[in-house]
Amino acid sequence: RLARLCDEFLHRMDAPGAPALFVPPSTLRLAMQVLLRQARESAPSDSSDTTILSGPPLPRRKRDTAREVVGAGGKHWAHAFVLCAGCANIREDPDLARVHAGGRPSAISSSSGVDLQSTCLLRRCSVVGSTVRFQLDLRDVAADVVGAWLRYLYIQEDLSLTWPCDSMLLEDNVAAERFWIELLRLAQRVGDNKLLLYAQDVLVSALSADNWAHLALFAEQVQCRLLLETSLMMGLRLLQPAMLDSFRVPTGLEGDTQQVDQDSDSAGFPEHAATVGGALSSSGSAARGTVDLELERHLFGLPASTYSSELAAVVALRKGSPTQYGELKRRLSESVTSAQRMSSQLQQCARFFDSHEKRGFRRDDGGSGRGRWIELAALMVLLVFFTIPSTARQTAIAVLVGAFEPFRVWTAFVDWGWLSPLATGAVRVVSINLLVFALLLFVVWSGLKG
Repeated sequence: RLARLCDEFLHRMDAPGAPALFVPPSTLRLAMQVLLRQARESAPSDSSDTTILSGPPLPRRKRDTAREVVGAGGKHWAHAFVLCAGCANIREDPDLARVHAGGRPSAISSSSGVDLQSTCLLRRCSVVGSTVRFQLDLRDVAADVVGAWLRYLYIQEDLSLTWPCDSMLLEDNVAAERFWIELLRLAQRVGDNKLLLYAQDVLVSALSADNWAHLALFAEQVQCRLLLETSLMMGLRLLQPAMLDSFRVPTGLEGDTQQVDQDSDSAGFPEHAATVGGALSSSGSAARGTVDLELERHLFGLPASTYSSELAAVVALRKGSPTQYGELKRRLSESVTSAQRMSSQLQQCARFFDSHEKRGFRRDDGGSGRGRWIELAALMVLLVFFTIPSTARQTAIAVLVGAFEPFRVWTAFVDWGWLSPLATGAVRVVSINLLVFALLLFVVWSGLKG
């Protein structure tokens, strides 16, 4: 902030009458709101110098009163500097500028390098003193779309609140989808990159099982890679479970009885349903070729009662864009082939462990159960010993002493003198360390064995 203040001070010293070098975001937002309000209030004034011609509004329902009707008579008003600064494809007509300046018109490509096909030209319609009036012809775009574009261009209004795509009514969702498609076309036409990304994000969030093919065709037409990729992935997620079920791709974790049942069930299916079993044992290229040959037959052989919307979308995609239909088939084929390969690998792993278990590896179920019962019995004995009354505990101790009395008498006649060197402190320390080391080895071995 100190560096900005110093730059601002130097800028004022160099150019006393120049505007401020740094404008706070709140001041800029307030200024744009004032400009938008001036453009909405009346016909072009000293500030709003551009007339935008638009077409009729989109069809709407009568109860949609929250949507604002803008552009009386198919006209909108804006500021030329805002349009040129926010949109890369809006430029002033160079030929008309030369004519008003007293020169001769020339070819646009040779005079300024501007392409007519990718540029929206601001044409001068009148010059009154020092004030120049411009006109932008967008009569092939609906008035609602033009008004929404201007609101986003000036103040970045959240248009998804006015045109939501998650309504409970199908008619509203269709109307909102059409609005966002037209808005994306307009953003691409005028070069408003921010609005283009915003419209793509809204259409991506509106993808469903009913419109993904339609949006994929539209994305290919306007060359929106993000929307196209998301639409194809939506179709892939919807069709992949059905394709895996149609090809009868196992998970690889079935037991022997389940595998026998599947083999017996597949005996009643036609030949194309049993081909996948041979593809599992072959190479990856052979399996891929088999799936490619049979994919379309499996795809259109799905039951129409269950997959009616998916089949309709696939038919529309095949008619509208054979290229994207081929891309969808390629991805489906790769997903089925990878699922087959994964199932084969899991089955091989299961056979490997089953064979080694039959050779002599024993399960630890019985041993662990017996050890658990022994631990439980020892804990119960300790619990009973410490919970009984003191008199009963003394009686139990006296019984144990009496039981071990013959052993104590026998040890009194044994010569323990040869153990006297082991009674030193060093021997005790070494003995304790060896015991602890042995316990540690036992714990490690038990963990590795488990």
